[in-house]
Amino acid sequence: MRVPLAQRLDRALTTRLGRTVASFVFLATLGFLGCSSGSGDLQDGTYAVDNGYDSALEPGTGDRCTYDVTLTCGYGQLGTKVCTCAGGVYTQCPCFPPEDWQGATTAPPCDALTARVEALRGQPCQQLTGATCVDHQPPSAGQEGCVCLPAAAPNAPPSWACGPLAAFEIPADAPSCLEYATGKEAYLKNKPCTNEWQECITRDPVEGTTNKGCVCLSTNGTLRWACASTNKWFVPE
Repeated sequence: MRVPLAQRLDRALTTRLGRTVASFVFLATLGFLGCSSGSGDLQDGTYAVDNGYDSALEPGTGDRCTYDVTLTCGYGQLGTKVCTCAGGVYTQCPCFPPEDWQGATTAPPCDALTARVEALRGQPCQQLTGATCVDHQPPSAGQEGCVCLPAAAPNAPPSWACGPLAAFEIPADAPSCLEYATGKEAYLKNKPCTNEWQECITRDPVEGTTNKGCVCLSTNGTLRWACASTNKWFVPE
């Protein structure tokens, strides 16, 4: 007989944190789960092994345990994390996407997206003071670009100032901002985006075998980039 989710959560937290702390975390977790979007029926443990899933979120593979545990995870906490307890440790903790996930299975690098003015604006540009670039991707209203300006505050690094070319005295023949693209998640995370479910793979170091990536998600009607481990919900093209 499958142990109810609430009972499994209570037992797992009791084992790891002690009875007093567990009761508090258990209640908080139940409240959190009540507002999250789980994926419904869960895959069994062999799915994770067969598909090579891994996750850096807590609790994680190798942690000591007594019971299986199920939590929310992933982008916007929309996924379902299933930690299987065997022999006193979690042998696997895959994070499964929700059934209504609409992202593609593969994604390109984030390079081009981090070359947009909205991504470069305000980012540091050490050793590039005076450099200019033009965002050649379709602008929303007129051509825009960026210029690397010295910081106004002492000991602060220079940073990109971006906007209309004329306003920042950026020549129209300045190099493309792709020249300064980093592909890093810091340039996109929580920034506005325009195409819901658009995805990209970042240039951040890979932890284990899972890439980091960004996806454009709607939060309270506002589209923003969410960046974290892909949990292999999508992989590089």
